[in-house]
Amino acid sequence: MYFHYKGAWKQLLRIFKNKWFISTVCLFLAAVLAFMVLPQMYDRQSSTTTIVELNKNVPYGTVIADTALTTVEVGAYGLSKNVVMDKSEIIGKVAGTDLYTGEYLWKERFITLDAYQEAEKLKNHGLTDGTSLITIGLPTASAGVAGVLRAGDGVDVYGYQTPADKQGHVWV
Repeated sequence: MYFHYKGAWKQLLRIFKNKWFISTVCLFLAAVLAFMVLPQMYDRQSSTTTIVELNKNVPYGTVIADTALTTVEVGAYGLSKNVVMDKSEIIGKVAGTDLYTGEYLWKERFITLDAYQEAEKLKNHGLTDGTSLITIGLPTASAGVAGVLRAGDGVDVYGYQTPADKQGHVWV
């Protein structure tokens, strides 16, 4: 299996260094790339699939009906598996966020009716009827305390009692 003739290695190296041989190998590789690899790649990129889109804007909390949906054909190359491709996947579910016409519909943006009702109960933060919760948004945390509080400082919390509260609760 080994070359015993010293001149054989030299002849083989001479062939690999030959400009015509290198040119022929490069042309062969270019032909394989142009006529075999690239067409397969473009076939995969040009394939299409059908997905579901909205034909009108849908606000948070709306139950999805068939009349709000339409199907469109889009390119399949690079399309996520989480995009809704069948209407039956989301009909009867509730929009978990505001949804707009023409955007891709992701499966995780829809919730069941039970999950929506549970989220709405938690949205009230345990407040009963007749009570309210007021929040004030500030641009930064330091804007609320003016940057003067340090660890260990004492803070006074004021509360008041409404005359309608007969049970003596103090609300802060």
